[in-house]
Amino acid sequence: MSEKEKQHYVPKFYLRYFSFKENKKQIGIFNTENHFFIQTAKLKTQAYNPFFYGKDGSLEEILSFFENSEAKLLNKIIKENYIPERNSPDHVQLIKFLILTQLRNPKSVEYLNQSAKNFSDIISKKSEKYQKLIRKKITNEEAISLSLSVFESSVLACGDLQLKIIINESEVPFITCDNPLTKYNTYLETKKYFRGTNGFGNIGLQMFFPLTPNKLLIAYDASCYKIGSSRKQVIISSNLKDIQQLNILHFLNCNTTVFFNDKISKEIIENLYTISKKYEKANKVITKEITNVYKNGVKEKNSSIILTMTTAAEINLNLSFIKILDKAKYQKIDHSSAQIRPFSEFALNP
Repeated sequence: MSEKEKQHYVPKFYLRYFSFKENKKQIGIFNTENHFFIQTAKLKTQAYNPFFYGKDGSLEEILSFFENSEAKLLNKIIKENYIPERNSPDHVQLIKFLILTQLRNPKSVEYLNQSAKNFSDIISKKSEKYQKLIRKKITNEEAISLSLSVFESSVLACGDLQLKIIINESEVPFITCDNPLTKYNTYLETKKYFRGTNGFGNIGLQMFFPLTPNKLLIAYDASCYKIGSSRKQVIISSNLKDIQQLNILHFLNCNTTVFFNDKISKEIIENLYTISKKYEKANKVITKEITNVYKNGVKEKNSSIILTMTTAAEINLNLSFIKILDKAKYQKIDHSSAQIRPFSEFALNP
């Protein structure tokens, strides 16, 4: 199989940080579908699909080009605990890397395909004339193109997010997975808001990205949360409960596989997996038709809204170093279909 056929949706340079004894060639894996555990799997054969980005290799080459600069920035962040200033070129590049990690992932392709099918199922039931007009499935390459088409707007929406590094000094390392950017929203979870909480522009967004077995990056809405000391960009935690919760999130967010280094045992992985089974898996596509549509306070006849969202990894996250700000606690939310941060709304509609 040629290199162009092995199209990785999680960069190899990233997975090497979690390699077995830092040898950059082997990595621990646990497959959540068949419960397969191996501590020394070949790293180069992980997180790829044959011709995932197309057989001509053009998109794969573009992504590989970006990976060179991303690898240098990530290395600097890891070695120096470097957090770039907001709106600096490095800050923008880091946000791009995080967002691209999600948009280029098979989960995004799955979301678009399932959304299209769900939408067509609803519409075609309303009238037979729609049945032949709407396709229930789009091609893999079409889905990837659609996913990446929102890249620039997503980057703009996340321009206000603050960044911090969590240093793990517990005896249990961080794990990662084949869908390593996990989004969460403690704020909207406490508000019991149900119409989608993990959009890049949502109020209260938190994004967790494991950098290494002992470092994790958090990007977050600073209007809702206080994370550690306001004067420090690095938070040190030896709290096993904190680390366990973060590791469980990656079980819930993964496609099928979690990755880890040699300091994670089979017992630890199986315990995390067992706990994760208590919660709903993230990224399941849900499509709802809302028939109660109001305009200027009056219900509209024969009108409906088709709303598509994904399930969130909700575990009642309670990390010792994250507090919801008082002004956010008492802030009321409305019943609109999306709770958008003012910055994101302005950035997308100046």
